[in-house]
Amino acid sequence: MKSGYAIAHTVVLVAVSLSTGTARAGTSIAALNTTPLRYHDEAEVTSWMKALPARAPEMVQYRVIGTSFEGREIGVISIGNDVTRVGARKPAIVINATHHGDEKIGTESSLHLIETLIEERDRPDIARMLARYVIHVQPIVNPDGHYLGTRLDSRQRDINRDYAYPGRPDRRAFKTPEARAVRDLIDGEDVQAAIALHSGTEGVLWPWCHTREAPPDAPFLTRLAWRTARSIGTTARQSWHDYPSAGEFTDFVYWRQKAPALTIEVDRRHTPHPSQINTISARTTRGILAFVGELMKSSESRDIAANH
Repeated sequence: MKSGYAIAHTVVLVAVSLSTGTARAGTSIAALNTTPLRYHDEAEVTSWMKALPARAPEMVQYRVIGTSFEGREIGVISIGNDVTRVGARKPAIVINATHHGDEKIGTESSLHLIETLIEERDRPDIARMLARYVIHVQPIVNPDGHYLGTRLDSRQRDINRDYAYPGRPDRRAFKTPEARAVRDLIDGEDVQAAIALHSGTEGVLWPWCHTREAPPDAPFLTRLAWRTARSIGTTARQSWHDYPSAGEFTDFVYWRQKAPALTIEVDRRHTPHPSQINTISARTTRGILAFVGELMKSSESRDIAANH
């Protein structure tokens, strides 16, 4: 149970906008990198995700959580020790990418993260993570924009301004099917933290986005943001000071779930040159793992205090 904005457990939501190599179903990202490197298209990403459970059926699951306005699937990969067990419900890490279709580096970084979690699942830190959480990775929030190469969806709407937040209830939000799919995923999980990954600037941002007011958990959020930022090699600040915006994913999760939520802006370019895909993806994965590690330490400290 969560009380107010205090965090009782740890779950991560990550909205991504980054990139890696080239994917064919059933093989690893490393083996799929082309020479020269390039970005995956939406159909390649979907095909690759659908084939992933065959590589580790006991811990990897693919599901469709919705469809875009133009009918493209919105898919999620779930990774965890008990992910396929009926009735299992664990704290969840949700990572989603490419709210803005021209920020394809987010998609690529999420693929890199998936590969890291699967291929290095016996690494001690990752093994502890997968024992504690189920990690949901959504590489493409905006498949129509990703297909078109545009920031907005196919009807010229910004999905990352379509979420509810203090002052705007659900009935005035969620006009897009893509945002509704994310909402339903969040509402159906034990979510206790969130990260949204974007590109177009650099830094790690904490709520609020819609007001300069400091959030109730400002010290904790600041610590998480700086821990993540240092692991990547960037800086941290409150999102409003980056630029004010209303209806963002991170404000929604922080408000709705009373859980910490961050944005990671992974590169100052919306779509970096393909030669930079692996470098940016690797450091973003490093930042996400550092974030989760810090959350786990904080949660373990609270558990110890509660038992004494």
